[in-house]
Amino acid sequence: MGAVMLVLTLSRGVVAAANRTPDPADPCQPAWQGQRLSDALYDMDLMFTMLRKLTGHEDPKLKTLIEWNLQWSADVARDAIDHGAILASPKIAGTWLGSVQRVQEYVAAHPLAPPEPPLKGKLETNLKTIESWLERHK
Repeated sequence: MGAVMLVLTLSRGVVAAANRTPDPADPCQPAWQGQRLSDALYDMDLMFTMLRKLTGHEDPKLKTLIEWNLQWSADVARDAIDHGAILASPKIAGTWLGSVQRVQEYVAAHPLAPPEPPLKGKLETNLKTIESWLERHK
């Protein structure tokens, strides 16, 4: 059951990472980007939780895939912010802020290999941008 959940989550993250070109004339664009941001923050939190649950006896490829998905999720979240994301409620920003800060602590303590394909931005920069955006919008 856990393996199925992991595969579904990882495949969801890869699909979410396939960015569409936003239409600036679309009045719903900020809300769509806000939902995309929420999804990416959820995926980041889930990947962080999975990384903490690893015991070290797993295939190293599993850890690499989870770390890559964490990085892709941060990249998608940053892209959504760059495209004018608006969250449905300020309470959501406050909820995710702690999660992003925990991910930052993890990344500082555990250097991650860059994912393939490469990200648009550097992970640490993306996380800092996400944190400051959430701080301003809580």
